Amino acid sequence: MFSVPFSSKMSDADIARLTRTLDLVTHLHPKLHNSPVRPGVLRLDFESGLFLMRGANEVEWALQGRTWGDPPPRIVHGWHLRALAAAHQLDPTVTLHRHARRVKEVW
Repeated sequence: MFSVPFSSKMSDADIARLTRTLDLVTHLHPKLHNSPVRPGVLRLDFESGLFLMRGANEVEWALQGRTWGDPPPRIVHGWHLRALAAAHQLDPTVTLHRHARRVKEVW
C-alpha cells in the first residue's frame, strides 16, 4: 500500500514516541536484532497492518502499510497520513502531505 522511509537512531525516547503515537507493538530488544520478527507492528484492520522495518543501516527505517485485503482508498489515505505524521516526529525531513493536519479527522 505505502512506505514511509525515515531516519532515526531509534533511541528509547524514539521508540516510546512511536509506541505512543501509533499504538505500535515493538520488538526492538538488542537480542532480537537479527530476528525475523518485525521490529514493530500495528494491526490496522482484519487484513492490514503497519510494520516498522529496518533499513540498510542503523538509522534507516520505514513504516510500511501492507494489506491482504482491499480497504477503501479513503481509509488507506488516513493510515498513510498517520504514518507520515509519526515518522515526521522522529525525522523532520519527512515531508508531510498537505492534508496531514486532517490525520485525526480521518483516523
